[in-house]
Amino acid sequence: MTSQTDNRPRPTPPADGADRQFVARELGAGEICSGKSEPQANGDTNRLETEDPDLAPRQVKAQLKALIADDHWVVRASIVSLLGTVYDVTPYEASNADETVAICRDADKLDLIVVDLRMPGQPTQSLLRDLSELSPGAPVIVLSISEDRSDVLLALQHGAAGYIPKTAEPAAILDAVARVLRGEAAIPQDLLFKKATPQTAMADDADLGKVFAAVEMFTPRQREIFGLLASGLSNKEMATQLGLSVNTIRAHLQAISARLPGKGRSKISSFASRWRERAHSD
Repeated sequence: MTSQTDNRPRPTPPADGADRQFVARELGAGEICSGKSEPQANGDTNRLETEDPDLAPRQVKAQLKALIADDHWVVRASIVSLLGTVYDVTPYEASNADETVAICRDADKLDLIVVDLRMPGQPTQSLLRDLSELSPGAPVIVLSISEDRSDVLLALQHGAAGYIPKTAEPAAILDAVARVLRGEAAIPQDLLFKKATPQTAMADDADLGKVFAAVEMFTPRQREIFGLLASGLSNKEMATQLGLSVNTIRAHLQAISARLPGKGRSKISSFASRWRERAHSD
């Protein structure tokens, strides 16, 4: 019997040896193989073994344009390296306040700013204010050797979204970065409150840290009224207890509300209750 020639077109590997993959339709369901004549088995004759590492699935890192400002190069290098383990980082580095401001002014849409609490050349308050104005879309994390509560409050009062002690573990730093990039706050609660648990150490919502910062700016009378608000007293009851008029109480509450992140009586009362609970815990 005369054999018939199969004239069907056959898939041909590319001539360029740099790209040896082709669709092996003759082998079944269109598996991708490396171009060898025989599929390689690894305990499973129904599965093709891929030897080309270029075919392995890759995790795509999120892009991050980050300004790292610190007067010590080793700190800058360490933060850039750490961020690179999670993000595809485009780093900008500054060693003093002037360089930091210049980068914020010239760089296009920074995603994150990590800055030392005390940079040479400019007071902390004005530097943080400048960063917020020049890069309003980039959350600011203050990185500092200080674990003083007053420094945490200073950073929060002037626009920082997070505060990280330089003694923090790498995982804590990455967690703080992830939080601020989601629009949350990253605040070491043990530096703000007398009592903190591992569950609350970095887990309170963004508003609570701002409330503590705001209370530091209240007058003694406003702080007194804020405390009474936590007890659920009405304006009239507060006025009676303090010997003031209802209108005076109302004026103080308006001033208090202007400093807090939320509006409305119920929201402010909730802040007052949480502040009193945490501020006076043992």
